Amino acid sequence: MFDPTIFDNLKTVIEGEVYDRDLDGKILVTNRSDMMDLATMSRSFVLEFRRQDIEVTAVTMSLHADLINLSSEILERLEEEPGCDLKILYVLNVVDPHADAVELIRILNSLWEGRPSISASVRFEVDSLGDVIEDELGNPYELTLMLTFDRKIDERQLGDLDELLNVVIDGLDACNEYSASTE
Repeated sequence: MFDPTIFDNLKTVIEGEVYDRDLDGKILVTNRSDMMDLATMSRSFVLEFRRQDIEVTAVTMSLHADLINLSSEILERLEEEPGCDLKILYVLNVVDPHADAVELIRILNSLWEGRPSISASVRFEVDSLGDVIEDELGNPYELTLMLTFDRKIDERQLGDLDELLNVVIDGLDACNEYSASTE
């Protein structure tokens, strides 16, 4: 009999929580990826979503288990406590990437009560003339805010995933509200 891994159990619950909210009309799932990388023998599950009626900010939730975590669980090696890494990304277009990143990190830190580490990266495109390309709202920079947790998650956190997703969506709303206030 096949015993599902920690990754499988977490993926199933996260997927169910996200799609329940999609069915309720609270969010819109825009992408889904479930991969097994045969080169590194790792598993990844990614869900992307946004608010149904607001396209400003997108959220990506990424669950990952590498070879060490998968094998320590399957082979029941107790030297390494198995689990998965969870990352959350908020992606939106901005005009002033430094000021916007600082303020959005402050907002998200307050919302998440300082639990995950938050970092920011900026991306922009330049055309053949050397001009920065803007989006339809005139925002030339794509700001990605990455939230990483300092520990692996496992089945002990299954009961927390509903609340975690509520906070993820609160962060989505906060990013959308911030973006609207800077237009």
